Amino acid sequence: LEVLRKWLPDRTIVIADQSAVARTYVARMLIQMGAQITNIVTTPNFEDAERAIGEKKAHIVICDYKLGNRCGLDLIQRQKKTDPKAKERIFLLLTGDSSQTAVARAAEEDCDSYILKPFSSDVLRLAIMKAILMKVSPPPYWKKIEAGREAIAKGNLDEAEKIFREAVQEDPRPSTALSYLGHIDTLRKSFEDAEGKFQRG
Repeated sequence: LEVLRKWLPDRTIVIADQSAVARTYVARMLIQMGAQITNIVTTPNFEDAERAIGEKKAHIVICDYKLGNRCGLDLIQRQKKTDPKAKERIFLLLTGDSSQTAVARAAEEDCDSYILKPFSSDVLRLAIMKAILMKVSPPPYWKKIEAGREAIAKGNLDEAEKIFREAVQEDPRPSTALSYLGHIDTLRKSFEDAEGKFQRG
């Protein structure tokens, strides 16, 4: 808790949820943890959330899975595609049922954590703490995932494949690494190999 109290006061936070009650509840929890009320922006929809993230240069984004007829996961993914600093941002996704949670779990690379509603202040605190630690000191598996992604971006598929194969050995549930290995097979047009890796992941 002391770590949060030192880290949160200078951070800007965007909370996106259709429910005013939920927005107030999350904001109140964050203030209790040390966030400054002047650094918190709440919004009920996708478009305003996207605008606020850019204008406020948000450090933390907490958004509901369902934002009107849009999805909070889309908001996170769009930020990561369009904003170079999005990698430094903490994204927490609030899910309302087990099917939404399954989607969030599958997108573990995009959101830093997901929380099933309703949740307590302890659950939110632990999710933020976990996300901070992942940003400050990511485990070897996620370091390899990032290195592999950079290799793909440079067109070095052989190097990327080597890195992702090493990553598979680093984690008991290497779904993200397997997914990227499948992606590499797809780029090489080895579709049968790709299908096998996607199924394993």
